[in-house]
Amino acid sequence: METLEATKLSEIKLSAFLTIGDSRNDLRKYFRSTLEDEYNRAKEIDTSLLEEQPSLREKIIDLNFILSNDEDLKEILDQPRSDYYLSYLFIYFELEKIIEVMKKMKAACPEDFIDIHIDAKESYSKLFMRGAPLSNLASATIATLNEKSSIQNLLQGLKANNFLYWVEKIKKSDSFSEVKIFAYSKSKRYKGAILPFEITITRPNIYLHQLICGNDEGGEIEQFKNAEACNLIYENYIKSQKNVDVLFSQLCGNNILSSKEIELCTKGTWIEENGQVSLINGSADSKIEFIDAVNQSKNGFRVYNGILHYADRSYSWSKTQFPTNEDYIIRGEMYLTPDSGIDIALGPNIEYWGQSNEKSWTLMIGVNELWIRERCFHDTLFFDNKRNSPLREFFPFELRIQNKNVTVSVNGENLPEIFPLNFDSFRLGLINFNNQPPCFLRKLEIERISKSQSS
Repeated sequence: METLEATKLSEIKLSAFLTIGDSRNDLRKYFRSTLEDEYNRAKEIDTSLLEEQPSLREKIIDLNFILSNDEDLKEILDQPRSDYYLSYLFIYFELEKIIEVMKKMKAACPEDFIDIHIDAKESYSKLFMRGAPLSNLASATIATLNEKSSIQNLLQGLKANNFLYWVEKIKKSDSFSEVKIFAYSKSKRYKGAILPFEITITRPNIYLHQLICGNDEGGEIEQFKNAEACNLIYENYIKSQKNVDVLFSQLCGNNILSSKEIELCTKGTWIEENGQVSLINGSADSKIEFIDAVNQSKNGFRVYNGILHYADRSYSWSKTQFPTNEDYIIRGEMYLTPDSGIDIALGPNIEYWGQSNEKSWTLMIGVNELWIRERCFHDTLFFDNKRNSPLREFFPFELRIQNKNVTVSVNGENLPEIFPLNFDSFRLGLINFNNQPPCFLRKLEIERISKSQSS
C-alpha cells in the first residue's frame, strides 16, 4: 500500500464543522424562524364576543395553598394512586362538563383542530418544582380560522354549564396574540379556591408549526426561573418548622415526583449583579467575578436559581488569576440540551477567544462530542465524537491541574491523556462562541490542593 501523508479523519471533520457548521442547529433555527413568520402573517384573533372581564380576584389552588393546608398535603402524600387527589379536584369542579362542550364544538365545526391535554404527573411537577398554580391540569387548544363561531359555541357551552371565565392574551408578534380563556365553576369553591380549565385559541398553521418545533427551547430557562421563585416558597415552609427534604422524599416515594425533578430544583452557586456574573467559590464570602473580553459592561450569561445560562455570545474570564505552580481541582455540573455544548477555558489573559489568546486551553463538552484544544482552534489535543453525555439532567465534570498538567473527568469517566498548560498563571474562561440551544452550569468550584493531595 502506497505510503501517503494522511490527515486524521477527526481533524478533517473538525475543519468541516468549523467551516460549514451543524445543520441540525440550522434546521432548528429555520423551523423557529418559520414559526415566527407564521406569527407575523397570522390574522389577529377576533375577541369581540368575549366580554370585558374584571381582574381575577379568585384564589387558584397553588403551592402556597397546598403547603398551608396540612390536610390536602396529607391527601397527596397518602393517596392510593398518584393521580387520585387531582382526579378528585377535577371531578369536584365539574371540569368534565368542559370536555363535553369541546366534543360538541368539534361536531359543530369538524374543520377546527381541538386537542385536549390532561396530565397529573406534569401538573404535580409544575406545582412542586416551579410553584405554578394548577391552572392547566386540564387544558385544550382550539386551532381555527373561524374564531367567532368557535368562541360563540364555547361561550354558550360555558354559560349553559354555569361556568365563568377570564381572558389573557399572549403576545407572539406585533400583529398576533394567542388567546387563553380560563373557565371555572361559578358555584364551586374548594376551601375558598378555584381550579380553572385553560383553553387556548390559535391558528391552524401556527399550531402545526408549534408541533413541528416541539417543546419550546425556553422551557428549561423558565424551569430554572420558576425554581428560583419556588425555593422562596419553600423557605417560608421551612420557617414553619417543616422539613423540605422529608417532603421531597415522601413525594418521590409515592411516585408523585422523581428524584431527577427534585435534583433540577437544587440551587446553584452563581449570582448576577448589575449584568455581571460571579461564582460563589466554596464559602459564601469567597466570590470570583467574571468580566467579558468584548463588552466589559455586560456579558452573555444569565443566572436563574444560582444556575448559569449560556445565553448569548460571550467571552468571560475570571478577574482572579491562579498561579500554575500550585495545584487545583476545578469541578462542576453541567446541563445540556440537544446540539448544545459548554466551553470551559483556561488562559492567562482576558481576551476575545482566538484573537490573540493563542495560549488558551479549551474543553468543549457536547452531547455526542468532546474536544480539547490548545491555542483556540489551532491544535486539537483530543477529539471524541462517540460520546453519550446525559441529556436534560445535570452531570459532573472535573479538571485536575497538577504540575502544569491537566487531567479531565466527565460524568465519572477519566480521559486517559494528560494535557499540558504552557503558562505561569491562568484565568477560568466561560466561552459561548455562538448562539445555541440552552445549556447551563450549576455548581462550580475551584479548590486549591496541596502537593501531597495531588500525588
